[in-house]
Formats: sequence, structure tokens, C-alpha cells
Amino acid sequence: MARNRWQERAAEARHAETTVERRQQIANELPLFGRRIRLGQWSLDMIYVAIVCFVLTSLLLASGLWLGPPVLPIVITLIFVVGVALLIVALGLEFVEMGISLRTIAVEMDAMPDPRA
Repeated sequence: MARNRWQERAAEARHAETTVERRQQIANELPLFGRRIRLGQWSLDMIYVAIVCFVLTSLLLASGLWLGPPVLPIVITLIFVVGVALLIVALGLEFVEMGISLRTIAVEMDAMPDPRA
């Protein structure tokens, strides 16, 4: 979503008929869109790694039934804790991204004329 809006704003800024005020507004928005895209990507990457941690934890626990002595419980616990920590950090990044999204909306709203005037 943010990527599409970033591309639309960049194209609008390059358009010859775009006013100077609008170009300034777009210049204020583009860094916010870029940061949102990066945060969303980092969050998604962390979620994928967390899923791998949880699957690996399950495989290690199950392998003890077939292959003999289980892997050290501390290793399994550590992998599980890493997965949980990654999910918590990913959630935090998403909250930061939502806050930036609200700042982007504020930039748009500041440029609109006051309907009460």
C-alpha cells in the first residue's frame, strides 16, 4: 500500500502541472513512505524467521521420538525464545509503521483547506 502511494506521489511530483506547494507536500511525504516500506519489510522478514524458529523447534522436539536422545532442552528453548522475541519486535515495528502512517495522513490533512472557513 505505502509503495503504491510512494510511486503515485513520485510521479505526481515529476508532472509539470504540479504546483510548488504540492511538490513541497510530496517532498515531506516521500521520506515517510520510504520509512514505512522499510519497517514493513523488516517486520515481515522477522515474522518469516520466527516461523522458521517455531517449525525448527517442533522438528527438534519430534525428532527425539525417532532419532534417539533429544537435542539439549536449552537449545530448543533458546530457538523458541528467539522466535517469540522476533514476533514481539515485528509487532513493535508495525506499531511504529502505524504511527508514521498517521503522520503521513497529517501531512495530507494540513494541505487541505479548512472546511469551517
